Amino acid sequence: MSDKKYFGPLFLVFSVLLSCKQQPVERHVFKFEDLPEPVFLQGEKQDYPGITFPSKIHFTGDYLIVSERKTVKNDKIHILDPKNKKYVSSKGVDGIGPSEITQVEQIESLQDPDEFWTYDLEQLLFSKFKISDPTKLAHEQIRIKESVVFMTKSTWASPRSMLGNMVDGWTKYIELSVSGDTLAYFGNWKEHLIGRKLPEGLKPSSIDANLASNLHRGVLKGNIHNRKFVLAGSTVDYFDIIDLENQSYKTIYGPFDQIPEFTITYSMGYQMPGFNLTELKTQYLDVFVGKESFFLLHSNKNFRKWIDSPEPDRIFEFSFEGKPLSHFVLVNHKLSAFTFDESSRKFYGLSVDENPNVVEFHY
Repeated sequence: MSDKKYFGPLFLVFSVLLSCKQQPVERHVFKFEDLPEPVFLQGEKQDYPGITFPSKIHFTGDYLIVSERKTVKNDKIHILDPKNKKYVSSKGVDGIGPSEITQVEQIESLQDPDEFWTYDLEQLLFSKFKISDPTKLAHEQIRIKESVVFMTKSTWASPRSMLGNMVDGWTKYIELSVSGDTLAYFGNWKEHLIGRKLPEGLKPSSIDANLASNLHRGVLKGNIHNRKFVLAGSTVDYFDIIDLENQSYKTIYGPFDQIPEFTITYSMGYQMPGFNLTELKTQYLDVFVGKESFFLLHSNKNFRKWIDSPEPDRIFEFSFEGKPLSHFVLVNHKLSAFTFDESSRKFYGLSVDENPNVVEFHY
């Protein structure tokens, strides 16, 4: 793979037929040579105490919020002051009781700078924490209604609604109010199968909705202020740029535009993709959605060979129209997650090494 700049077209666009309605579908693809010249970034690893097995990171505007993996029982959330390089406090009591959490799948801010929310995928539970309050327990919790138990990835869409992925049918996205009302219902997982070369001679007609959605699972994040959201694929290299105000999205594939080898397996009667885990490479690890653009953390590494891989992590910046704006190569650290300070133009990531901690990148 080369970082050399070529002046080819950004998008390869062609039309295919979607179902019996024969509606044209534009397919957009980018490759490494379509990106701007790379900027090489050296990261500075920090030494915050108390961090054991970090999983997620989020910047509130003043603080870094770092969550631990599920195996860490208490003090699951760390609050850090990156400006002064200080550890502030910890949150999170392990359990399924009131104000407790079991795992943190997502960390988000809404409107109050003293608050942040976490999403517990295991309990389908949003929990609000107050930074200034000494208690480790959540101040408020909102559970997703049982009627949408098959909604997986979930993020705040507004102060009173959530956006998530559906897996129990072909519909891709649902916006749901905190009271359980459906506000939006759009997209189709089947679009990912149109015009694609599938492994093992499989045909799109042999793939059901559960397999298609799991094959294209990923990270879903957004910005409630501009109602822009991004879903970036973990095993298939693609991302959706979602305009929730118009209930529309644009899908872009790249930089390889490949589906990994898989077989059809079954779990509880549902189709699931069976991967060779010794060869499977993770594509997009994390997303940050800003005011005018968004950033994607790209890995292209097998999780079992992550530390030893010579392949560097990269961060791509795109406009909401799908134009590539920046290409960063992270020279000296590999990351599992990242966030961005738009005002000071700093990336903060979680290192992948024997003693993981926060890494700071300036540009």
